[in-house]
Amino acid sequence: MLCEHCHKNIATVFLKKTVNGKTTEIRLCEKCAKELEGINMDSDLSFQNLLSGFINASENNLYGMNQFHHVIPTCSHCGMNYTEFRKTGKLGCAHCYDTFSKTLMPVIKRIHGNTIHSGKIPNRTGGKLRINKRIQELQEQLHMAIAKEEYERAAQLRDEIRTLKKED
Repeated sequence: MLCEHCHKNIATVFLKKTVNGKTTEIRLCEKCAKELEGINMDSDLSFQNLLSGFINASENNLYGMNQFHHVIPTCSHCGMNYTEFRKTGKLGCAHCYDTFSKTLMPVIKRIHGNTIHSGKIPNRTGGKLRINKRIQELQEQLHMAIAKEEYERAAQLRDEIRTLKKED
């Protein structure tokens, strides 16, 4: 896709603007974006700044950070503190996920739609994996239906599980 301004270079910057409820999208090359929008490509669009923007949106209330009292979480395993994480956008170790979970989980959910990684399954080789995953989902639904005493629904789920197990 070519830049909408110069029509010469490939568009690498995609900007969306909403003014008075009307959204417009502009596709620009890096050169035109710098000239027209005043964007500093070296710092404004870095991953760390993007991540910081997501995190800063709701962090103040999460850790009790207000003008009177500052609590800065620090990982007990690697010593990474929250301020350092905000600057780099990188965690120090696997335990940081637990230490900073109050901030990370809402951000991860907002970006990915969930906080549990389900991964992708290849189309050619994933048939059996998909069936097993579907069986597992149906078994969970079956247990819930039984707990709620929805026996007709439970019977339907049981039958569907049996059918899928025959395919497996």
